[in-house]
Amino acid sequence: MALMVLHAYNIKKRLSNNEENDVIPYAKLNDLYVLPQARRNGIASQLIQSAFDWAKERNLDEFILNVYEKNKTTRNLYQTLGFKDDCTISNGRIRMKRRTTKN
Repeated sequence: MALMVLHAYNIKKRLSNNEENDVIPYAKLNDLYVLPQARRNGIASQLIQSAFDWAKERNLDEFILNVYEKNKTTRNLYQTLGFKDDCTISNGRIRMKRRTTKN
């Protein structure tokens, strides 16, 4: 009924030219697909929330995903789950992010 691909990463993020790099651990949702006949039943929301909880339990700082800007239905779903637009990336996609920590 559904497919989800999730990866966990540790990246080095340069804070400024004068500061050392910090390691920012994060999870990235690479793919999520729910069969058309199974949609509108909360499956995607449950999968994303479970993946978010998994990332939080592992002390990953952020949970990120990409979505096509024109895909309003999916963007709205992600926004209702607490994701915010982070930046525009290639091919009409937007990176969305949700912090797992309060900072």
